[in-house]
Parts: sequence; structure tokens; C-alpha cells
Amino acid sequence: MDISRLTIEETLTQCSKPTGDIGVEFGKRMNEHHKPLLEWGLDFLFNHKKRKNLKILDIGCGAGLGINLILKTAPDSKITGIDYSDTMVKEAGILNKSSIESEKVIIQKGSVEKLPFEDNIFDLVIDTETIYFWPNLTEDFKEVYRTIKNDGSFAIINEAYYQEDAVSDEHLNAMIASDTTNIHDKNEHIELFKNAGFKDIKVNTIPSKGWIMVQGIK
Repeated sequence: MDISRLTIEETLTQCSKPTGDIGVEFGKRMNEHHKPLLEWGLDFLFNHKKRKNLKILDIGCGAGLGINLILKTAPDSKITGIDYSDTMVKEAGILNKSSIESEKVIIQKGSVEKLPFEDNIFDLVIDTETIYFWPNLTEDFKEVYRTIKNDGSFAIINEAYYQEDAVSDEHLNAMIASDTTNIHDKNEHIELFKNAGFKDIKVNTIPSKGWIMVQGIK
């Protein structure tokens, strides 16, 4: 199927939870499209986090590019990726097959609403391009906080945030208008981190691109 023929709402549904053959194509497109964003965010993040042997969680890992790039940036880390799409779990596993076989990576099905992990076990949790779709941001941020070690951190990397004076494109306007997505401004992102208990919150943006990275420490 030609995914360019999908409506905006159909596109947002697949972005939220890629499914089936169309979902496979979306996963590949998102890997390609998000690579510059991920490289930018990870470069900023790991320049500010020098510790080695990190235990990392990638929430909403999609088709697995984030895991692949994280491991290149922090090769001595152990990475767990979760996604609530069976299609994405399979695709991420294919892309990261050798790292899974070497036991550096685990990829499994899971949802941010109830993370299948004990308290205080991750040094770093990363989310890229999925908080738009989280069902209850306040509670979901607290759930992420629960899994992070003391002095560990949580970082989100997004290609869209609300800017009052920015020129919005059709896709962003549709996300703002949709009942299935949530677009927040910089201050709202900071409040989400604060309300969950995070401190030392840092924000990095490229307003011309709409990119934002927010990091908080537990």
C-alpha cells in the first residue's frame, strides 16, 4: 500500500502504533526520518553523561534505530527496548539481531503505563517521539521515574513542540488538533518532569526545526 495516500489521522494512528505490513513500512520510514534527530539528541545527552556501563531503557523503541545508535554511542552499555506494537518489536529485533545475540540488547513488548521492571534499575531512560501518544502523561512520567536509579536520568527527544509564533506545517497542525496526540510547549515539558519528581532539568532546542530534548535527574 502507498502510505502517502493515507489520511493524516491514519498516519497518526500508524505513528502511534505501527501495525502489519503498513506498520513495517512506517517503521522503516521513521528510522530514516528520525536519524538526524536522534543523532543530535544523543550527542547532547552523552556529552553530559560520561559514566560507563550504563543500564538503559528505550521506551517506544519503534523499529530499533535508537537502540542501534545508543549502542554505537555507548558501546559498553546494556540496552532494553520496549514497544507496545508487536510489529515494531519484531522489526527492532531484526535490526539489532547481532546485539541481541551478544546479550547487549533485549527487546520486548511493553507499555509505559505499566513498565515490566522493578524499581530503581536503570541509569538512563530515553524516549523518542512517543510522548505525544502517552495516555496519561502525569502518571506515565511517574512510572518512568519509578524505574530509574537515584541520580539516574530520563530524557525525551522530540521533533515537535508547541511554539506560539512558529510557522506550523500540516502534520504538526493535525497533531495539535487531534484528540489522539498531545503537543506541549517548552514550559509544559519542564512541568511534567518536575511533577514526576525530577530535578536539574535541562532543555535543548532547535526552534527552527521544532526539535526539543529535555532531561531530568532523579
